[in-house]
Amino acid sequence: MAVLIRNKPLLILASSFLAFAVGFNIKLTTMVYYFTYNVHRKDLVFMGTLLFFGAALISNIFIPSLSKKWDRKNVMMISAALSLISYVGLQFTAYSSIPLILFLLFVSGFFTTPLNTLAWGMLADCVDYAEWKTGIRADGVVISSMSFTNKLGVALAGSFSAFFLNKAGYVPNAAQSVSSLQAIKDMNAIIPGIFILLSVLLISFYPITENRYKKMMKELEQKR
Repeated sequence: MAVLIRNKPLLILASSFLAFAVGFNIKLTTMVYYFTYNVHRKDLVFMGTLLFFGAALISNIFIPSLSKKWDRKNVMMISAALSLISYVGLQFTAYSSIPLILFLLFVSGFFTTPLNTLAWGMLADCVDYAEWKTGIRADGVVISSMSFTNKLGVALAGSFSAFFLNKAGYVPNAAQSVSSLQAIKDMNAIIPGIFILLSVLLISFYPITENRYKKMMKELEQKR
């Protein structure tokens, strides 16, 4: 437990990842509702999902080279900031603008992905930091804490989505009220964007830069 409590980088990374996981899974949960009830094109659910995750796969191709050129923390922050444009854009896009909706889904998938990919990659930094700080190398504890954070994010997103939809008057397989349609729209765009914004604000406090990591590893090698 001390390894977790005294590991400031891990606490910040996990907090940021939790915000990301909640926002990301809220969007995934409500995408089918958005196309079904708001856009009235249930047939586009598959296409929207394919574009979103296809963009994520393409994004992962560029992450290693970008991480070498810039600090991983900076890549996360810039990418997340760009993803916010797509979430805000989707909030104000007319339901009839199908090409623009699909394009914004692709953009959001492309620029949101580094928050996930790089967070898992930065766990190694937190493992090394724990050993440098406490003398204890606790790979399993650190990785398990991140896995728990991911599962917590999924659970919170599901609970939030159910509560928000129920409060707005959502009725399955029926014509939706104005309030429920707005709730679905918000949960597909601006609400995930708010959680992504929270995630990037939290990761801005992440203390391990590339230079600090190299210095830390040099000191750690001397201790071993």
